[in-house]
Amino acid sequence: MKKTLKFLAAALAVLLLMGMVACGDDTPGDENAPLSFDVTELASEIYSGCSFSDTSLAMVEDRDFALDSLLNVDPALVADGEGGKEVCVYIASATPEFIICIKAVDQDSAKTLYDGSIVPFVEYYIEGYSSYGPEQVPKLENAYVLVEDGYVIVVVSDDSSSTARFINDKLGI
Repeated sequence: MKKTLKFLAAALAVLLLMGMVACGDDTPGDENAPLSFDVTELASEIYSGCSFSDTSLAMVEDRDFALDSLLNVDPALVADGEGGKEVCVYIASATPEFIICIKAVDQDSAKTLYDGSIVPFVEYYIEGYSSYGPEQVPKLENAYVLVEDGYVIVVVSDDSSSTARFINDKLGI
């Protein structure tokens, strides 16, 4: 009788375990869900959660200035949000470190603004720091870059590997 009860208990445990595995939360396709986040919130989290040698990174408050004057981005490529264009930029004063988060109107616009504006922006920094502070150039060359689902994220930080892990964890990628 005891052996039968043990056998039934074990069989029931196996059935419950199989049921939990079958009803798990691992729905196919979840890993391919499009990104969706607030660019200002993400930039703020990157600023507070990642390592920057220049601790005086400042957020560029004027979004139009960030797009037009600083990054030379066509504003028509950038999505509109409640507070204006969906862009957030933090920039350092003493190092080439920065955070750029932009939500474009679509993926093609994201690629266009990355290739036409962000790449030249980074190249300009590399050129300037090559003679001014050559030890800073590897930071620029190893910047974290994500151009996906209409978003553009570029971060130049003290530790690009840790920055990549932090951002990828935040975004679930």
